[in-house]
Amino acid sequence: MSFRKNADKAKKGPLDMDKNQDSDQQSFATSEDFAFVQTDKTIHDVRFKTKPTTYLGDAMKRFAKSRSAVVAACILGVLVLMAIVVPFADPNDIDNIQDYQKNLPPRWWGINDAGFMDGTTNYEGVVGYDTTGEVNADTDLNNVLPVSNGTDINTDCIIEGSLKCEWASVNAASKYGYGGSLGLTAGNHTSDPEIFSPYANYDTSVAYTISVAFDRESIVEIAAIQPEYSLIAYVDYDGDATTDPTEVTVYVPATKGDYSDVVIPDVSDIIAKNKPEGVTDTVFSASFGLRLKTNTEYDPERAGDYPSIYIDSYLVGRSDGTADPTWDSIGFKEGNELYLRSTSEDAEIKKTSWLIDNYGVRSVRGVHIINCSFRYDPYEAAFGDITKSDVPLNSTRKWIDANLMSLRIDGYDLSDPDNFSNFDFDNFDPESDFEFEILDDSCPVRDVTKVEVYEVTYFDKNNKKHTTHAFSLTVVMSVYRYYNYNSMPMFVFGTDRHGWDYFKYLFTGLRTSLLLGVFAATINISFGLVWGSFSGYFGGWTDIFMERFIEILGGVPWIVVMTLCLLTLGQSFWTFLLAICLTGWIGVAEESREQFYRFKGREYVLASRTLGASDVRLIFKHILPNGIGTIVTGSVLMIPSVIFSEATIAYLGLGLKGMKSFGVALSDAQNYLRDQPYLIISGAIIVSILMICFNLFGNGLRDAFNPSLKGTEQ
Repeated sequence: MSFRKNADKAKKGPLDMDKNQDSDQQSFATSEDFAFVQTDKTIHDVRFKTKPTTYLGDAMKRFAKSRSAVVAACILGVLVLMAIVVPFADPNDIDNIQDYQKNLPPRWWGINDAGFMDGTTNYEGVVGYDTTGEVNADTDLNNVLPVSNGTDINTDCIIEGSLKCEWASVNAASKYGYGGSLGLTAGNHTSDPEIFSPYANYDTSVAYTISVAFDRESIVEIAAIQPEYSLIAYVDYDGDATTDPTEVTVYVPATKGDYSDVVIPDVSDIIAKNKPEGVTDTVFSASFGLRLKTNTEYDPERAGDYPSIYIDSYLVGRSDGTADPTWDSIGFKEGNELYLRSTSEDAEIKKTSWLIDNYGVRSVRGVHIINCSFRYDPYEAAFGDITKSDVPLNSTRKWIDANLMSLRIDGYDLSDPDNFSNFDFDNFDPESDFEFEILDDSCPVRDVTKVEVYEVTYFDKNNKKHTTHAFSLTVVMSVYRYYNYNSMPMFVFGTDRHGWDYFKYLFTGLRTSLLLGVFAATINISFGLVWGSFSGYFGGWTDIFMERFIEILGGVPWIVVMTLCLLTLGQSFWTFLLAICLTGWIGVAEESREQFYRFKGREYVLASRTLGASDVRLIFKHILPNGIGTIVTGSVLMIPSVIFSEATIAYLGLGLKGMKSFGVALSDAQNYLRDQPYLIISGAIIVSILMICFNLFGNGLRDAFNPSLKGTEQ
């Protein structure tokens, strides 16, 4: 609306205004002095397009728009929830050692025959044995099974169709192998080592032959120096055990480097020719062997190269082929067989072991064995059905009393122990005179195959002797039912060397580590914010003093502070928390100080100070909210950093003693990285997820708490 006449008056001078004052007052009283300029639009209040919100509410709206941060927060929430719930919901015992379920690989529901996460283990290079007899050149590989050592491999748990067998050659003795050559190596360059048989009676009136075969290929391939050898015998001609026997050279190769097989048709003639004068006996105690020459080509520059010779067989026997039990048992046709004699539990076999003298070293080479590879189900081995004998009848009564099973022996009900007064023990058949029935599927006893009766003698309090009868059972037992599992258990992360469910162990440890991280982060962030805020806000001598204190404290290596605290105060949760908090706040304080130096000189801060705002209000109302985004990003990562720190110190053996923590779990697993890599892998995956999620979560909080973005759509 415009005042036209009034506007015209404004163009006149002051005198004109005075003259026309009366007429002006009259003009203002008339409606003609007023007129609307805009007649085509209406003027009214406009509704706000945005709703009023708080700083926190606006921050949460911006955070919700960051998909990566929201996903990370959800994953973190799931992990935290699992760390709280799993230790209580999972019934598996991780406080006591579970021998029956040690070292089980991960097994997940619904995964079968995948070769991964299906609970099976691949075995390679396991020695096999012939189920129909000893391993030899005629062994049929279809009759071979891998050797079971009683703890690791149960041949009944091999996955059907996965067993593959093949021949292999090894340079080690094996009771499941055959063949091979016996090696004799010199221990130095000054002694001539010897290998010789036990002493036995030798009749020179009978023609005896010696045959020796060498492993020429191994001699040429292995020997650093071309060996020289001779065949020798030690003969006790005078029969006096107090004097040394006479050494007789039986054979010396005519050509150096000739390792052809040696056959001496009649060695008795050689021994008889060396008989001293006056000796008329024909039977002597003798020992045959081989001597390796070492000191003929000694080279100081090749001090580690010692000659070696390899013998396939060394036989002493009658020339006419007649059996001689003594010498036939002393000689050897295989290096592997001779090597095993010294370790045999049979005393008679051990007597035929050959001895080595003069610093010789014995070895064996080229032993033929059968290597087996197969897939194995350790869960079936640990929790499947097993047959147990000599099970006392009383140990099954708890299942009988619980109506899980029934057992009647020759018509007698076991629920009444007095029923056996008229029992015919003499005519009882342990294979058939009983009836067994499963009354509930949870019964651990799946079958009773035999019931045996035996006499028991005991004395009463008056020392009077009594005789009674007792029963022992042979039963088929379901192991997983015995340990109160409803079905075959499955451990998603496997089990460790203690038999603990590693899934529960990890999340129990994660709960401890998260509590430690949250407590440490809360203390460090709170103290660091206050310290950094005052240092950066006041500046000057206050800042100098506070910064020098931080430099002194931060100059001490963290690992030293941690170690001193743990060694002095003990390896407990609160000691570890104290050690982390001693220096953990320094990073937050430095970041806070930097932000305060950045914002304390801004115009809005100066304006607030001019209007009388206090220092505390300026710090916590105007400056800190503007720098909180950067501070939050670094502070949020403090929780996984504490978990890493705890894991690091656990690797040094200074973990939380007596407590299950994430770091202790990882430290235990890294000792079995070669045999059980799935343990460390599962822990590493959780640590990686934690770190990534905390990082994304921190970035989302940084953007959400940035005041410059308040009210924006992005």
